[in-house]
Amino acid sequence: MNVEIYKSLLVVAVAMLTGCSAWEPIMDSQTFRNRMNESRFGQKEAFSSERSFAEVNKIIQQQGAKCLNRTVTTQTKNPGYWQGGMYFAGGTSTDTYRYSTKFWTDGNASEFSVFEKINGGKGRFMPEEPEQGHYLVVMDVFNRGRKGVDVALYGPSIGFDPLMETIPDWIEGRSTACPEIR
Repeated sequence: MNVEIYKSLLVVAVAMLTGCSAWEPIMDSQTFRNRMNESRFGQKEAFSSERSFAEVNKIIQQQGAKCLNRTVTTQTKNPGYWQGGMYFAGGTSTDTYRYSTKFWTDGNASEFSVFEKINGGKGRFMPEEPEQGHYLVVMDVFNRGRKGVDVALYGPSIGFDPLMETIPDWIEGRSTACPEIR
């Protein structure tokens, strides 16, 4: 085969490989907000509350510590399958999900983030995750003084509905229940 053809095939192979592995984990909350706004699988929920800024921050920190700083282990039974005349045996896979939270405030605004770290950061389909895990939810709370707060909640539009529904319930005092995650 011609050397030029080899070079062309090599360029195509490198392009395909780097394109397939170009996923980068989101390292900061602003990038997460942007991705949730741009993605079909992301959502932003905005609402106001008459509760004070200090009260909302206290609720979020307490409920986050109580409900969202935990580890969940799941087992999934994988059936066997046939492919190309060969049988591949199934089995059981075990996954560990570590959830953690981070809170920050400057007195006029606060940010509450929820992270998920899968299998110690070595996911089956993702490269190594950031130290705290990948972002699941970012919530911004803006102080409106005596008028209460404005809240913006960013997260996935599928798969984590209980989490996205529970946080506003905490803020409004409708519930103190912990969401079911995983």
